[in-house]
Amino acid sequence: MLSRELWRADMEYTLKHLPQSMVNGYHLWAIPYVRLMRKSPLAEKVMYPIAYHRAREIAYQLGYLEKGSIRGKICRAILEPICLFLGMFTTEKKYQELWRNA
Repeated sequence: MLSRELWRADMEYTLKHLPQSMVNGYHLWAIPYVRLMRKSPLAEKVMYPIAYHRAREIAYQLGYLEKGSIRGKICRAILEPICLFLGMFTTEKKYQELWRNA
């Protein structure tokens, strides 16, 4: 649902700046949540503003946008430490499985 530009900025930021443990923690909850979103429009509607504002803030941090997002800053301040914490207790998850039989 994100624009290609926001999605690319998010991927660039993830690859260059986030530790693998944080990505692992994100995948721990995000992979099951994506499966839920495929079945539930409500789950999509709940996640979209969070993902959108976080991606806008990241695009701003990378210099792709002229203005950041306060809501994005808040989302990052809350969710990224949670993902980092979760990542301390898990290994890499195979997110590619989301596209098999999609």
